[in-house]
Amino acid sequence: MYNSKYLEVNSDDVGLRLDKFIFKNFSNIPYSIIQKKIRTGLFKVNGFRKRASYKLNYLDKVFYIGDLILAKNKLKNLSVNEDQKLIIKKSIIFEDNEVIILNKPYGIPVQGGTKIKFSINDALNQTGSKNKILRLTHRIDKNTTGILIIAKSKETAKNVTELFRENKIKKTYWALVEGNPKEKKGYIKASIAKIKVNKMEKMKVIENKEKNSITYYKTLDSRDGLSLLEVYPKTGRTHQIRIHLLSKKCPILGDKKYKLSNNNSNKFKEINKKMYLHAKSISFKLNEKRYVVEAELPSHFKKILKLYNFII
Repeated sequence: MYNSKYLEVNSDDVGLRLDKFIFKNFSNIPYSIIQKKIRTGLFKVNGFRKRASYKLNYLDKVFYIGDLILAKNKLKNLSVNEDQKLIIKKSIIFEDNEVIILNKPYGIPVQGGTKIKFSINDALNQTGSKNKILRLTHRIDKNTTGILIIAKSKETAKNVTELFRENKIKKTYWALVEGNPKEKKGYIKASIAKIKVNKMEKMKVIENKEKNSITYYKTLDSRDGLSLLEVYPKTGRTHQIRIHLLSKKCPILGDKKYKLSNNNSNKFKEINKKMYLHAKSISFKLNEKRYVVEAELPSHFKKILKLYNFII
């Protein structure tokens, strides 16, 4: 392999994801950049391309192009800066030996990508240490605010992820929607699948009774063509709440991706610049301890509720 070097996997790193292993050894490179370099083949395992999620085995050799050492210096300016780390630290609303719970700010993606310069995951990886990597346990959308659980160990991450999979975590959202649901309280039961629209991937309600997703909702108040809903997703499909509410002709205010074709954009153009979906509370039991945490609404959400005199 031309001009290449390698890192050998020891017993401590067996089972570690490839991207996590690389970050552990090149911690000044943003996590999103590492994932991109894996996709483009800059990093290989035993001479072969692998996915970022590949689990390493004992004595695996992770090869990388020798010029990466030079590239690292060029990438330093992409590293998470102190102001960005401070944003994350200020977002912590609960912490113990097992987890950190954030009130995620608006507009910050949870995970990195090719066009993303800063994500929650990047900040977590640079906040942790080589011996203690902070781990995401789930995701919420970039423009959704609120509860996000971070695990302090691999074991805790596995346990929390399992709780989500088994529907043993209750997560409640507040959504400000256009229109008024015909039924003040109820549930939406519909299957969701990924489709392509104008070369862009979207999720859409489809006919498939075997794979139904379920979202419970309750109307808290309605004012001037807007409704404040308390929403509880029983299942956890991508964009589930946004798609289910759209299917009821009550799209989330400010949702640019999932909206009605005859959207009341002119009526709400002064207030729909941001999306109004907030992960407000969460409750679960982990290692015999009961967790109940609530996240304060973001300022743009509170401002609109006050402007329209919502009673909450």
